[in-house]
Amino acid sequence: MATILNDDCSNLTGWTDSDTGSGVSSQVTFDGRTTFKFDTGASASSLAVRNRTIFAAIFPYDISITTYFDSIGTTNSDAFRMLYNGASSDLFVVCWRSNGLYFSDSEVLVGNWVVQDIWQAWKFSIKSVGGSGIIVDVYLDGVLKVSDLAVTIPPDGSPGLLEVAQYGATANMRTYMDLLLITDSSIYPRITMIR
Repeated sequence: MATILNDDCSNLTGWTDSDTGSGVSSQVTFDGRTTFKFDTGASASSLAVRNRTIFAAIFPYDISITTYFDSIGTTNSDAFRMLYNGASSDLFVVCWRSNGLYFSDSEVLVGNWVVQDIWQAWKFSIKSVGGSGIIVDVYLDGVLKVSDLAVTIPPDGSPGLLEVAQYGATANMRTYMDLLLITDSSIYPRITMIR
């Protein structure tokens, strides 16, 4: 297994600031942890966003992220969202809302496991291409929650794009993140890039 990205959120080196409105994405210490804080601020219709370009992973690969949702809403417009344009330029999108976990910006609920005001460790094992999308296993705090989930993913022209964002149609949406790890989970050795 090779590491594509291992970010402990101790600094923002390599990340591009794409905040809009009153949104602020910053590096802070929170709850005794080094974190990235995504805060949309006092103005509605704001975004707190960081993005970067890394190696476009080849199937299979894993994405691990640890989150603390201080304030998120029930729609994608107030969600915390991560996208990664990995293998074959297939855009993997995860939206965390107070009423559940959603993939690909859809209105289809994957599971109602999202809890605010606690730390949650998520892992997404992106296993293969399946039809018009990809096949995914979802883990929460080390426990398999759903396996072989077929996710419809539109192709995208920006391979390697990684973006993490707090959306804020409503003011004062806020999330903390203290780990983002992407690994190539193939048993075969590959050349990878860490940026």
